Amino acid sequence: MKSLNAAMRVLLVGAALGGLAHAGVVFLDRGLPNSTNVNGVNPATRSNEAWVTGFPTDTTNTVFNLVGDNLSFANSGIINSLTVFEVANNIVGGASSSLPTAEFSSISLYLGTDALATTTGIPLVSSSYYANPVGYQPGNVNFVGNGGTFPIYALTFGGLNFAVTAGTVYDFALNGVGNPGACANPLSAPFGEPCLLALHGSNAALAGTPQDGADGQFINFNLPVGGTATVLGACNAACQASTLGVASVAATDIDVIVNPEPATLWGTLGAGLIGLMLYARKRRAA
Repeated sequence: MKSLNAAMRVLLVGAALGGLAHAGVVFLDRGLPNSTNVNGVNPATRSNEAWVTGFPTDTTNTVFNLVGDNLSFANSGIINSLTVFEVANNIVGGASSSLPTAEFSSISLYLGTDALATTTGIPLVSSSYYANPVGYQPGNVNFVGNGGTFPIYALTFGGLNFAVTAGTVYDFALNGVGNPGACANPLSAPFGEPCLLALHGSNAALAGTPQDGADGQFINFNLPVGGTATVLGACNAACQASTLGVASVAATDIDVIVNPEPATLWGTLGAGLIGLMLYARKRRAA
């Protein structure tokens, strides 16, 4: 009986501490790489890349290609915010502003289950975001690509209140609508007019930072105007090599950070504290 009580105490304390630990972390962390392997000339050993999303795929500009990726979570809960990283069109120090609000009239997030994304499509869940300039650490290094050096912005879509279930696969995609004239200079904006949204991707093996759920590929989506985003297919190393026109490429996932709703954090924290209180009460009673 004593050994059983001891085992129960260990399980109780472990569950409580697990609740406390979970309460202080993000749901999913696949952030920017560190500055060690970025901006190299060899795509196979470079940890950072930018993939263009939001460009038309038909002659009438009514169907668009979006870029995104998949997500899965170890815990069920409520998503409060989702952050992706955008590589600007306009160069550092250029005549045109690189701010996302200057380059784009809108940036929208599509989010839903993978099952939905492969059938009827995932819906638009938010066009409200805030942007913060970020860089590779240490040193706050910018992105270097064709045409120069470009700022990176963290785009955070908050207040999502989106319920997720542990073990279920979810997909997200981003669409950006360029402001007329904001990226007209090909010397400072290599994609030209209009501005195109470029989402940052990392090679998990070279990133040097957490890359939760990375599988070495991102996802292309099909978006008709006013419709939902449907999966076209995964873009793996071969697809990425074809896109870049090189023999080999460092396969990348889209970088994303997902934070839980504060209520989820407090609920988990509360469960942990209750477990510790019950354990303490049992000890006093004994």
